[in-house]
Amino acid sequence: IPQAGEVISISSAETSLEIRFFSSELFGADKVRYRYLISGLYDSWQYSDANSKLIVRRLSPGYYPLKVQAMTPAGNWSQSFNVVIHSLPEYYQTWWFRTLVAVLVVGLLFGAYRFRVWQIQREYEIRSQIVHDLHDDFGSRLFAMRAMASKIASPQTKASELEILFAQFEATSKNAYTAMRDFIWAFDPKNDRLEDLVERMADFAENTIRPLTQELKIHNNITSTGASIIPAIKHHTLMVFQEILTNMGKHTFAKSLEIDFSEKQNLLYIRIRNRHDGLRNVDAPSEQKGKESIDARLHAIGGEMEWQEQEAVQEITIRIPF
Repeated sequence: IPQAGEVISISSAETSLEIRFFSSELFGADKVRYRYLISGLYDSWQYSDANSKLIVRRLSPGYYPLKVQAMTPAGNWSQSFNVVIHSLPEYYQTWWFRTLVAVLVVGLLFGAYRFRVWQIQREYEIRSQIVHDLHDDFGSRLFAMRAMASKIASPQTKASELEILFAQFEATSKNAYTAMRDFIWAFDPKNDRLEDLVERMADFAENTIRPLTQELKIHNNITSTGASIIPAIKHHTLMVFQEILTNMGKHTFAKSLEIDFSEKQNLLYIRIRNRHDGLRNVDAPSEQKGKESIDARLHAIGGEMEWQEQEAVQEITIRIPF
């Protein structure tokens, strides 16, 4: 029996509440009439006799003040007996759960926003690198071809010089075509596998470096099949590999070149050993620019390089994350 002013709590698991009315009258208690008002459920008084009962079903979460009055033998209504029915909410209806959901939604939206910003920044960096490579590599080649074409077309050019100019023009145009082909290959989504990159580097070594050395050995120890690699890493790795081998062929009398490709814990290892018979005439500014370009490309993709020089031997180890 609740006390006046008491709060009666109903758990969310209880689907109904049964309320019976009784009076302290000793005689004629079965003839007493009652009326009640539940704020939030009924807008007017509801009437009941002594044998009736009030059943409340599926209350929404909240507080419901209940007023009950009994009719006295004189026909007057007694003072109200007041209690409060408190229907407890389900866990998903509580303020802390809704706050948690709101925080999670905001967190997910913010995470999606930051991811999109990162994608845009990444795309901008890739496009900036493309513009940089096109300007530095292809721009310089096209400028050289234009200068040679102007000399060839000039009436002041001697016949003895034309043969040399034609040979230089042919070599430069072939190099420009090869560079453009490699550039397009790097950003072709059909070549986004690690083994595609390794095969491309091995193909470059076979076609470009083999004629410059007495012996070329290539070991492909890649075991992962289908491992993906993003275009920027493909592009920079291929350019670094080609620049290193080109510099070796240009600046050393290469005798034996050994290349080993392997992988470990999402790292691509490229080990190059160059046994040579001495150094050629080296253009110091050109060599320094080449090293700066290699360092910049490795830094852009989080790669590392170790370069060791011994007598007549060069050993290089490159680590590329993928």
